[in-house]
Amino acid sequence: MRRLVLALCLAALGPAGAPEAQETLVFNIDTRPGSEQYGMVRAYAEAICAHAGFQCRFLSLPLERAVELMRAGKLDGEFGRVREFAEAKGLTDSYLLIDYPFVPADIFVLTPADQPSIGDWSTLTGRKRRVGYLRGTYYYEHKLAAPDSLAVGVPLDSTGQCPRMLVTRRVEACLTDGWSWGVDFQDLIEQGAIRRGPSLEMVESYLFLNTSRASFAPLFLAAMAAAKMQTAATPTQ
Repeated sequence: MRRLVLALCLAALGPAGAPEAQETLVFNIDTRPGSEQYGMVRAYAEAICAHAGFQCRFLSLPLERAVELMRAGKLDGEFGRVREFAEAKGLTDSYLLIDYPFVPADIFVLTPADQPSIGDWSTLTGRKRRVGYLRGTYYYEHKLAAPDSLAVGVPLDSTGQCPRMLVTRRVEACLTDGWSWGVDFQDLIEQGAIRRGPSLEMVESYLFLNTSRASFAPLFLAAMAAAKMQTAATPTQ
């Protein structure tokens, strides 16, 4: 219900005083199309763009391609990266953080159905095990590479690859989240092949503008703040 209210509230927001002639901006959304959160994320991003006074076009790109386009100035920004992303990756020359939380998501661990579920980081990393995750996901790389971690990270090229590798025992666990969760995962759970543990934690995501678009930062910051205030003021059932 909260997601529906969020979308309706954002649709009602008016422009924040941007120039009359709208400019079309191109953004990457770092959320898997078809995931349980993609529709909400896309609607939220569209409403924020409209409130900031811009028409926006949205792409769903692999990390390497998105970074390449950001560095070349051919992408105006990205919705959905964690706050530490640009600094940790050495990308602050082309990525400007809009320091206002965008959309949060829970992080989960998938395991084979005949193995115990995992509900905390210390259990996941406390013994040697092969853990699959989407290549380039900074937060997972950071956690798996911690000094006290015994887990071995297995970077993969697609989100849906890891659950299938669980079934064939090529990995022992998969890291995933609400930004990536799709029906293919749920199908394997319903078939009794894999299981999803409780949330490890909830992580906020953020908007990064291309540094060439730094002049637009106040407009997007105001749009995101207004969206949050509008949502908070609306009771949910």
